[in-house]
Amino acid sequence: MKKYLFIYLIISILTLSQLIACDVCNIFEYANRTNRSYVGVFYRQRFFNGYRDLGHQHNYDFVPQNPDNARMEHVPEGDEGTTFFRNARDYEWYQTVEIRGNYAYGRNWNFQLIVPYVASKLHYQQVWQVPNPIRDSTFNINGLGDAIVVADYAHSFYTGMIKHIVKPGIGLKLPTGMYNASSQGRTYGYDIQPGTGSFDLIARASYLVTNDHWGIDMFLNYRYCFEGVNDVQFGNKWNAMSNIYYTFKIGQMSVLPKIGGYFEHSEKDKVRGKINDFSGGYTWFYQAGADVMAGDFIIQILFQKPFSERLNGPVIGNAGRVMLGVVYNIK
Repeated sequence: MKKYLFIYLIISILTLSQLIACDVCNIFEYANRTNRSYVGVFYRQRFFNGYRDLGHQHNYDFVPQNPDNARMEHVPEGDEGTTFFRNARDYEWYQTVEIRGNYAYGRNWNFQLIVPYVASKLHYQQVWQVPNPIRDSTFNINGLGDAIVVADYAHSFYTGMIKHIVKPGIGLKLPTGMYNASSQGRTYGYDIQPGTGSFDLIARASYLVTNDHWGIDMFLNYRYCFEGVNDVQFGNKWNAMSNIYYTFKIGQMSVLPKIGGYFEHSEKDKVRGKINDFSGGYTWFYQAGADVMAGDFIIQILFQKPFSERLNGPVIGNAGRVMLGVVYNIK
């Protein structure tokens, strides 16, 4: 009996509370500095904890702040007596593995396919169903995410010794991901599903200026979201990122340490035509990382830490992100 009560409570919270799980990053940008075909595997990890309105900090090291500062929240619908606590020990952990293939056609065109797999782990310290408290509620949602196809046109030119690369592009996000994951006949909340169930358009552009040693890259992309088969229309999203880097040699390897910033913004979602006021918002991140090039292989690592954010509603906040990538250049 306790097992089924536990499952019911967790699913009730998932379907009625508004989380900040949806991936605002339209495309995790990989800066290919030469127009070459490649295959790659990319791993992204996003971690959320702490409630800003309760005075919590967001810590990527999983160590809770002010663990006794919790607030009881009544579920707005469902059976009487069902409540949950927003606690500093609550966290959400999202992992994405992407398989990428890029085909360079001629000197200027690139055609790319991105296929993601998403694994999510969510933990809530305490759920309460009178008269039985349930603690340490942890569960997982795993499945294929939405595939993305992209076409870019790269134009390069020189001013003296400095090379410029301008690359506009357009993409389409396909509804290939799981959008109706469920348990015990109840569907999880739309915003923590691996997929969205909708076709979306993506417009993007990048600009790179570099010489033999240093460089600056800038990326901008915008995603226009259509309504999905589950009567959900995610808010339109846009991201901007810029890095400055320096290149130096270690034996036969080239190492490019970089620092920069990243910004993401999402409009509010619509569910069955009604605006969800507990969705959307923006976050600013610091970021630092490095690319290591050895022959035809490139290893990329990037860490992002938020320094300012405004999310709509009393939702759990960004704590930090890690991105890793391994690329093999084919030609």
